[in-house]
Formats: sequence, C-alpha cells, structure tokens
Amino acid sequence: MTLPDQILTIEVAREVTKQLVTAVANLIPQLSASSGPPSAAELAEIVESPGATLFVARLGAPEGAPDGADGAADPGDPAERPEPGDPAPIVGMLTF
Repeated sequence: MTLPDQILTIEVAREVTKQLVTAVANLIPQLSASSGPPSAAELAEIVESPGATLFVARLGAPEGAPDGADGAADPGDPAERPEPGDPAPIVGMLTF
C-alpha cells in the first residue's frame, strides 16, 4: 500500500480555539478510556502556563505556504475539506 506524501507541521498552541478544543476532545480517548477531555478553561490553563508547552501536529503545510505545498492528495469528501484560510487539521498533540 502506498500512502500519499503529506507534510506534518508541528507548532506551539498559543491560544485556545474551537478547533483546538475539538481536536483535544477527539485525541484524549486515544490516550485514555477513563479520562475525559479538558474543558476550554482547563486547556487555557495549560496553554497559558509558563511551565507547560502544548505542541500540536497539523496535517498540511504551515499557514502562508503556497497552494499545493502540503503535498496532500485529494482530500476526499468535500464536507471534510477545510475552507480556504482555515488552519490545517490538528492530528496530534504533545505537552511538555
């Protein structure tokens, strides 16, 4: 099986957005069946803490990259495609 070449962009989460809250809510169950996702306020405490850094992995080129720079194949279902200007989807996270 051949997978299309895609770029994974890693960045520091600097603000809590609806996209970040939704992504974390979707990712937490992959880590623990017993832990619920943090609320937006709890996530803000993590993002704003000087003692923690939340990294997010986005599938696609960084914001401002030229069209087609992400190397992604056809994104499939039109309902799943981001609107122009939307940030790339968050597919992972790591906290230090």
